[in-house]
Amino acid sequence: MSYGRNFFIALVALALFPTLACQTGSRARRVGVMDFAINLPDGQSSSLKKSIPDTLTASLANEASSPTGPVVDVIERDAVEAASTKGKPWWRFYKLRTAPLQDVGKRIGADYLIVGSLNKYEGTYVLNSRLFSVATANVVPETAIERSFDREEDIVPSLQSVARSMAYQVRQYEIRVQKAKQAYSSQSMN
Repeated sequence: MSYGRNFFIALVALALFPTLACQTGSRARRVGVMDFAINLPDGQSSSLKKSIPDTLTASLANEASSPTGPVVDVIERDAVEAASTKGKPWWRFYKLRTAPLQDVGKRIGADYLIVGSLNKYEGTYVLNSRLFSVATANVVPETAIERSFDREEDIVPSLQSVARSMAYQVRQYEIRVQKAKQAYSSQSMN
């Protein structure tokens, strides 16, 4: 009798809290930060080439967990750099094919890579970042983040909010994937 009652309580809890069940039932996703493409006038902001991915990695590590458990397992920048495409920037290949990104992700055991660029248009700096899925070799839909800055010195301090947004994007995408899997498995059972 108590087994049936406990099973019923567990079933009701899962029905009432599906997102909590999805978050706690999945492992932390491994995330690496790639070098960002820096498209600025010659000689300008060379320090940003290293500081953007390093600061984003550190900030992402601070945002790596949630009250329901770990969300992301951040891969150290040294490992990402060592696995990069033999010194050739990934963004040179990105428009042609995403295989170099997927190869790097597989070499470091990543589920996702954060990719992006920094551009300057008419005196405004524009930072773009996206979440790349190693499994699908595609940018995850609805994960692009764009920030604009009037001054170069405002870029690095803003990366904490970008990291927070990326951790949130990983969490939300994983919830959507889990719900899709559950819907598919329940349909296939019928």
